[in-house]
Amino acid sequence: MTVPSVGGVIVSQGSNTPARSYHLVNWGVAGLGVALVEERQATGIWASTPEARDLQKDQLKVEDVDISRLQE
Repeated sequence: MTVPSVGGVIVSQGSNTPARSYHLVNWGVAGLGVALVEERQATGIWASTPEARDLQKDQLKVEDVDISRLQE
């Protein structure tokens, strides 16, 4: 997977599990954020900084993804 330019969003879905996708965002100085989404529910999140994690969660909300089950 290639990291997008700053502000770019990549959503990648596997052919075996179309309900599962990975959402990757390059937040520039704030870092990178990646979320695992299964059937519109965020089941995992990784970020290189706390700021990138907050931005990633905000992006998921914009995409109408439920983040209520993410561990803090």
